[in-house]
Amino acid sequence: MGLKYKIKKLRVRVKSSKQKDLDLNDVQDKAIDIVLQMINSKDSELVTDPDNSRKGIKNKGIFININRNKISILNGVYHYDVPIDDRVNDYIVDKFNSKLTRKFNTLENQARSKIKNSMDDIKDGLKNKL
Repeated sequence: MGLKYKIKKLRVRVKSSKQKDLDLNDVQDKAIDIVLQMINSKDSELVTDPDNSRKGIKNKGIFININRNKISILNGVYHYDVPIDDRVNDYIVDKFNSKLTRKFNTLENQARSKIKNSMDDIKDGLKNKL
């Protein structure tokens, strides 16, 4: 393999490793900021519809529906539909899924901790009886 080939290969790797900026207008940028804030909020309830690939976020009086090609923001008075492309949707869904995974892991760790404590209590009870 020649030096030219190695240089071209390195250029391709560098270009592909850079995160491509999402080309957004002002409305899309604000909508995505709202969605990310809602995803990261402790008070938000994240729901998913696996049959229709929809994701939803509920926090206080606001509901956000994330579809394949749009974000719908509802607050009881106003309803906004913001069109998004596939890259933006993938970015948001990745953040959404990461948050759900963290919540699931937290619940699982709490359950395991309770089981461990219960087993320790049983073990201590057996030691006292024997």
